[in-house]
Amino acid sequence: MKLLIISLCLITLGIQAHDIPTLPELLEKNYQASKPLTETHSYITRTVNFVPKSPPFYIDKIYKSGGKIKISTRLQDGTTTAILAFNGKTAWSQDINGQTNILDKSEAQKLRFIAAASNPNGKLSDYFEKIDLAEKTEIVGSDVCFKLNCITFSQYNQMPTTYYISTKDFLIRRTYMISLQQGSALSINSFYLNYKNFNGLILPEETRTDTPQSPVVSRIISVQINPELRDQEFDPPTQANLTSGKNFIQEP
Repeated sequence: MKLLIISLCLITLGIQAHDIPTLPELLEKNYQASKPLTETHSYITRTVNFVPKSPPFYIDKIYKSGGKIKISTRLQDGTTTAILAFNGKTAWSQDINGQTNILDKSEAQKLRFIAAASNPNGKLSDYFEKIDLAEKTEIVGSDVCFKLNCITFSQYNQMPTTYYISTKDFLIRRTYMISLQQGSALSINSFYLNYKNFNGLILPEETRTDTPQSPVVSRIISVQINPELRDQEFDPPTQANLTSGKNFIQEP
């Protein structure tokens, strides 16, 4: 037992003394580890998602360069229950009844941030204005991780996010953020497991997210690289009400 305690103490000392790279070095290593293995301008990911005591549901995420994104949620029978989309200027949603709404500025900023973070060719410094590298590493599961505290550029206007990047392969193992929803601050803690090469994209096969409402487990079903996507795919249906200028994002 004494030997075990001493060994654990030595391990802890080793973790605390882990060499911390400079911030530019770490950001570059993360980019090199996660960048596509083939030139990628667009992609579609499909995931199956599980929450306790509920049937699984499916999420299709469609991304195209230029900051365009469309996220659709489906039931097992194929029924689309919700759509969220951003075409680079306008954010909109559609419910299960086909009712389309143009989202307000704060929701548009959120989707704009998701689109920026979904860019497979992007770096953290592309959408975070301030990034602080902690002096000590932390443990996430079985990984020793560097810790980054990040603040977005003003055009995204999101709450600060903390990233935990593995010292082994420089891929993200955990994120922690606060999300404002209907006036309430909700903590969202996500863990990224089993990174794989999906047709040239390096993605976690499984993501586990803890939220105040319920834990969610997401697993990738398929990834399609460089599908032909028209820009109109991300535009709101023509019947949507485009009356309020506050619903549009102005380019910085």
